[in-house]
Amino acid sequence: MMAKRDFLSSPARAGLLIFATSVLSCADSSGLPPPPRDGARVEDARRSVSETQSDDGLALDVQMSSPGDARASVDHPPMVVMDAGGFSDAGPIPDAIQPPGRVAARAAEVGDAQMPGQGGLMVDVSRPQIQTFRFRPSEADPAASLRDEEQIAILNTFARPRGKLAVVLAGTASPPGPLNVVNVAAALGYHALAIAYENSPRPFEQNDPDFFGKLRFEQLDGTDRTPAVTILRPDSVEERIGRALAFLQRKHPGGDWTYFLESNAQVRWADVILVGYSHGASSAAAFAKVRRVSRVVSLAGPRDTFPVIATWLTMPSLTPIDRFYALTATGDDQHQDHLKAMNVMGYLGPLVDVAQETPPYAGTHRLQHAGGHGDSAACDRILAACKYLLGAN
Repeated sequence: MMAKRDFLSSPARAGLLIFATSVLSCADSSGLPPPPRDGARVEDARRSVSETQSDDGLALDVQMSSPGDARASVDHPPMVVMDAGGFSDAGPIPDAIQPPGRVAARAAEVGDAQMPGQGGLMVDVSRPQIQTFRFRPSEADPAASLRDEEQIAILNTFARPRGKLAVVLAGTASPPGPLNVVNVAAALGYHALAIAYENSPRPFEQNDPDFFGKLRFEQLDGTDRTPAVTILRPDSVEERIGRALAFLQRKHPGGDWTYFLESNAQVRWADVILVGYSHGASSAAAFAKVRRVSRVVSLAGPRDTFPVIATWLTMPSLTPIDRFYALTATGDDQHQDHLKAMNVMGYLGPLVDVAQETPPYAGTHRLQHAGGHGDSAACDRILAACKYLLGAN
């Protein structure tokens, strides 16, 4: 990896900015502006940062200026250039290498002047900012119709881009989010995207062990597997991610969102981190069984062990088990179900309480904390655990 120019003057300042941005992003549970009336909304929050001395050492004085056009910085942008594969915690893997034809295909989309020449990630960091995009699936793809709810994408260039896309999956019948998780993922340097998907069914209200997988895999690709739901391809998770990335590229090329697409416009799963909460925690783990992803994080999950153990839990997995991570709360009514799912799937390491250990938590992939079901998505309050789970330590 190399950088044509860094916008930070020293490693210490870089770390301080990333930490401050994490705190700023998590200060409010939503941290996002109210929804726009039309189209995608781009929040270009430009901040000037100065260091002042306090009794506790360095503190940050952060000043906000008025929102502007996020695309204005694309004309002559310093770029962070990253080779394919990025900062993979497990190291580069064969399917992270981009095909030769991809560079030319993307050059036609974003312009030759912005291409790094080898198909690597190029993000405009000329003016560090937090960019928030709000748009409905139907704005990215007119064929989308099911759960046409406002999706959220955030790119925070105060943090150095990691070259990974964090796709966040919400809980049962919830809108895209949780926004707390999206904010923290972006503050840690990930391209963060919360999508709308068919998450209203409750698979635990039946006792067919095959149904859980049929439902979740239909959510993923839109292939008909069960009469309980009707999910067409434009309403599938896979298609909506791809359409969202293309849409975001058109709105803000400086974010290089199509870095996460192959030359055939399909999602490049090798650089995707699936992050799911509650219902989404099980869906994320199930999706990783049939797509080889960079990492999968289940918050308040996975489950699908009640009232019977789902067959998908023990099926072969394209994603190696050392990329699966989970967090459960001791006060969660589903806590024992989560632990059972981790055991059935073979999650690595012992169960570690985040209040009793510090990162890297003895290298385990099973974490628990004090709290209830919803507290597992409160990444602002358990920031160290969320950073570890996301691979950002």
